[in-house]
Amino acid sequence: MNKFIQKLFFIVLLSVVFLPIQGQELELINSYEAEGELGISMRFTDDITFIEDATYSPPQLRIVVPNASYPKKRYQKDIDHPPLYRYTVQDLRGKTNKVEIIMYFSSLPEYTIELDQERIIRI
Repeated sequence: MNKFIQKLFFIVLLSVVFLPIQGQELELINSYEAEGELGISMRFTDDITFIEDATYSPPQLRIVVPNASYPKKRYQKDIDHPPLYRYTVQDLRGKTNKVEIIMYFSSLPEYTIELDQERIIRI
């Protein structure tokens, strides 16, 4: 009986580790320019919640989306939209089951975050 319990525990443990995490997936991220404004747009497969964290030294804006994934795992893009010069996306699913988007600025501008249809974030 003891071996049966050990095997059952092992099978359950493996299934938890290797089953994909269900949640939202970052489908698309890109920069945009509209009506004289510059920004980043992110589209997810499902309704999202996020955490925002801005710092002045270094000037950056960090968006964390819990229970999310990003198929490319890690992505970085240098862009020419002053004061925004780079953004990175990292899938931290193996560690904490979240996606982290960091925008790097030469100086932190005034910004707004819009949530459109609960699936698209515009900054």
